[in-house]
Amino acid sequence: MLLQGGPEPYLASLRRMQETLPDLGTIVPGHGPIGDGHQAIDWLIGYLERLRDDVSSLHASGHSMLDTVRRCPSPFADGLEPDLLAALDQYEGNTDDISRAYLALCRDLHRLNVLATYLSLT
Repeated sequence: MLLQGGPEPYLASLRRMQETLPDLGTIVPGHGPIGDGHQAIDWLIGYLERLRDDVSSLHASGHSMLDTVRRCPSPFADGLEPDLLAALDQYEGNTDDISRAYLALCRDLHRLNVLATYLSLT
């Protein structure tokens, strides 16, 4: 979990998962919709690499932790990706409410990820 160790251990774990499970078809995450395993892991690795690089750059430039949270680009700034929205549409209930709640969760988790990454650098 990113909050317990920063992005590097999480990245290493995801890469080991890719190597260990080359035939992975479907992933059932603890948070989020069921989906294509390789696509989900690739997206998460890309996200963590960008997060690490963005936070490291802001930290190295002398930005405070709170300023880094404000400045670090979020992949959820413009909403959820179409593939994710399509996966959420498969759930029963008001899909607009589900999508809004999931977007709010993703944005909050991103802020926590920025904080954890910043703290891992100090």
